[in-house]
Amino acid sequence: MVFAAAPLWLAPPALSQETRAGVVTTVEGKASIARASVESPIPVKVRDDVFLRDRITTGEQSLVRVLLGGKAVVTARERSIVTITEVPGTATITLVQGKIAVAVSKDKMKPGDTVQIATPNSIAAIRGTLVIAEASHGQSVITVVRGLIDVTRVDPATGGATGAPVFVGALQTLAVHGPAPAPLPQPASITAEQATSMAAEFRVLPKNPPAGSMAAAVQTSLVNAPRDLHAVLPPSQGGQGAGNGNSAAGNARGLGGGNSGGGPGLGNPGKGGGPSVGVGFNPGNNGNAAGKKKK
Repeated sequence: MVFAAAPLWLAPPALSQETRAGVVTTVEGKASIARASVESPIPVKVRDDVFLRDRITTGEQSLVRVLLGGKAVVTARERSIVTITEVPGTATITLVQGKIAVAVSKDKMKPGDTVQIATPNSIAAIRGTLVIAEASHGQSVITVVRGLIDVTRVDPATGGATGAPVFVGALQTLAVHGPAPAPLPQPASITAEQATSMAAEFRVLPKNPPAGSMAAAVQTSLVNAPRDLHAVLPPSQGGQGAGNGNSAAGNARGLGGGNSGGGPGLGNPGKGGGPSVGVGFNPGNNGNAAGKKKK
């Protein structure tokens, strides 16, 4: 998934309200931005700049996608409230409520760069990952589709991290309940099918993506995400390779793909003659695209 704006991680220490953090690449439904320099929230449109400390709010059955500095993509689902802040080397995406997916392109990160997802009671440090975060009614749920992150509790008195971190890997989820300083639980495992279903909630692609290098960055992230997800999928066993698609036939289920949900299939040939698993991510038509088999 990824979105050229001024690099987010190169901003000077003294940040102003008008320091640009990223650009809007997709809007579905209705969303608004609250900004200190304007009296009332303004509607969000494709190609709008997003500035540090802007407060993005999505409406019912809506979605907004933002490219941050060419390194990460934030996709907010309906009824979500998100802000973006930064200190040198660390960008923080604060999820006040709702549900977001954050894809970070590891090869575009510099040594020491970090992206954080902050919810009311947790902080997740991510780097080269695809993470889905949800915050509602005092509970936060952090799910890793690919990569590895560490999650810590938030100290309600200071707003900073407190206690020992818990590492959450690919195909794992962690639920953080309430503000109490109790140790975090261990993450629970999810299936590849569950991860696919969760990521499919963020399937919309930009209808009018920005031109030039920004569009290239979007495409790079979209290609990398399914590749990395496929790398953590368990291999098919003998005669039981049936999965989300048939790579040989070129039918792949879209994971975060275009409006029709289709994309190139990354086939994982089943041992013993089972059909290949196809996972699509790029734009397609009605989920049909040519599949590629792994050798």
